[in-house]
Amino acid sequence: SPLCEVQAVGLLYFNLASIFWTSCFARTLYRDVAPPAATAPRISLRDAELTFHALCWPLPALLAGGTYALGYVGDAGSYCAVGPDFTPQYLLAFYLPLVGAFAFNTATYALVC
Repeated sequence: SPLCEVQAVGLLYFNLASIFWTSCFARTLYRDVAPPAATAPRISLRDAELTFHALCWPLPALLAGGTYALGYVGDAGSYCAVGPDFTPQYLLAFYLPLVGAFAFNTATYALVC
C-alpha cells in the first residue's frame, strides 16, 4: 500500500541520516581533539557544519528515493521496509553505507585515542 511504502522510505531515510551523522560527530571529535596538521589550516566548525548538512540530508534522500523509485520498498512481512525479495539492493542501499560509516568512525576514533 502507499502508506506502507511511505513508512519504508521514511525508515530507510532516517536510519541512513542517523548513520551519516555519526560520522560527522566522529569527524568533529577528531577536529577538536587531534592536533592540527602543520600544512592544513583548521576548518571552522561553521564550514564543517554546512558540509555535514550537505552530506547527511541529500545523500540518504538519494539512496532512499532511488530504492523507492526502483520499486524495492513495500511489505516486508511484519513491517514495511525494503522487501525480502530485494536483499542485494538492501545490502547496497543500507548496509554498504553502514559498514563504510563504521569503518570511518572506527578509524577516526583510533586516531583520536
